Amino acid sequence: MSAETSPSRLTFAEYRFLFRAVDAIDFPEYTGSLWRGAFGHALRHLHCCGQEFHTDDCLYARIFEPQMPEVREDAGILKTISTFPVPYVFRVQRQQARRLNPGDWFSVKLLLVAHANHYVRPIIEAMQLAGQGGLGKGYGRAALQEVVQLPVCGNASVIYADDIFFRAAPLEPPVIPEPATSARIHFITPTNLGDHGDGFAVERFLMGVVRRVSLLHQFYTDAPLEADFGELKHQSAHIRHKANVWSGGWQRYSSRQQREQPVKGWLGDIFLQGGNLADFWPYLYLGQWLHTGKSTNMGLGRYELQRVLLET
Repeated sequence: MSAETSPSRLTFAEYRFLFRAVDAIDFPEYTGSLWRGAFGHALRHLHCCGQEFHTDDCLYARIFEPQMPEVREDAGILKTISTFPVPYVFRVQRQQARRLNPGDWFSVKLLLVAHANHYVRPIIEAMQLAGQGGLGKGYGRAALQEVVQLPVCGNASVIYADDIFFRAAPLEPPVIPEPATSARIHFITPTNLGDHGDGFAVERFLMGVVRRVSLLHQFYTDAPLEADFGELKHQSAHIRHKANVWSGGWQRYSSRQQREQPVKGWLGDIFLQGGNLADFWPYLYLGQWLHTGKSTNMGLGRYELQRVLLET
């Protein structure tokens, strides 16, 4: 894979938001949709142009409701998109439903992709307002205390504390390690591939990761990714694999519908093997942070990539 076709120029960083509970807060076992809703509501309140059709400089639309651009007929896999990817991911995972008491501390990680990092200050302001507006079923308030930037490459740094903003560090593209000929994918959060649990297809998973990384690269960087999607799809059918997965999930609380709803997708592990795994390695490596499948912005589709040695 040449430098021109590699996704290794895509930059992103995690930001850890540390809060202190002002009121009692009831958190469900899965908080991704809770954070997405609170963040979107606050961002709209602070940074929306207020027009029926968002203007080009509307920050709310740029981050939370980006408009579908025109895609060339020769754009390969990109011309099949039906929903536009947003440049953020809440990096959450399952934990026990719990109640926090006033004074308790808690945190959440938000990943920003490429150009979205230019707007980290208004995003911090939106997260601050999200806590002030209340979280969980009872809308318990929380005060933002600190924000730490966690780049993939480089050192962690405090960029907000005690109502003072500090300069965020410039981002460098991640260094992608040498590819392995065998690997394990461990799903951390349910991964919804749009297959309705009819049977896990490794080709769908692999091309889903390629598609996800490619779309983010296409629309949020200055260097569109020119990958040979046809060849990658052909190679995906020839990677040896073993899947130990099941369709499962958790419950999420919908503030709009005022009730809990199921969160479902694939969980478990898949093992991949073959020399052609190298073509997918950069995408799989970046996908650990960017997630894959549906509802990635609220934390679904999170996985870990591990090198393994398989017996022949």
